[in-house]
Amino acid sequence: MCTKKDLILETASTLFSSYGTLHLTMDDIANDCGISKKTIYNHFQNKADLIDQIIDVKTIEINNKLKNVRANSENAISELNLFFDIVYNFISKFSPTLYRDLKRNNITLSIRYNKIKQNVLIPFIKNNIKRGIKEKMYKKEIVIEEMTNSLIDTISTVFTESLFEKQTTKINTYDFFRNLFIYRLVNIEGFKHINNHTRSH
Repeated sequence: MCTKKDLILETASTLFSSYGTLHLTMDDIANDCGISKKTIYNHFQNKADLIDQIIDVKTIEINNKLKNVRANSENAISELNLFFDIVYNFISKFSPTLYRDLKRNNITLSIRYNKIKQNVLIPFIKNNIKRGIKEKMYKKEIVIEEMTNSLIDTISTVFTESLFEKQTTKINTYDFFRNLFIYRLVNIEGFKHINNHTRSH
């Protein structure tokens, strides 16, 4: 059952994603929720606290999705493709306005992102590379630490303001980086798997 706090978090998340954080007020969020501003303050200290708790919720969502991917993927390549899908679906919801607002005005977001990176993204990628090597689909000579950092840098490169202006540019750029990274990982067997999978679809 959806509580008032859940309603506020979901509504605020949608509004922030569309319009940014700077110019949206608690009154705007209350109106969209159909509740009073006082009700919002019963659950959140201020807008910064609301944003912080939204990040917590999104972090848990991403972590749960990645756990599900790890448990249900047939191999490392499909697991990594699903990882890219999850990350892309997350960042694609950011409007240019939201991206600029967070970049300019929320230093704590960088700290939070670094925690997500260290506690969620990096462990997932390292485990994926180890799995791919074990399944003999990735090159065995891969230096896991360097390759992991490379992928994190790739994601950070995609997550730039210029890519948020056009949806088609964003999709094409992301797919380019996805393919570039995967082909850096796979060996001949992995390449054959990709080709067979592509033909079957």
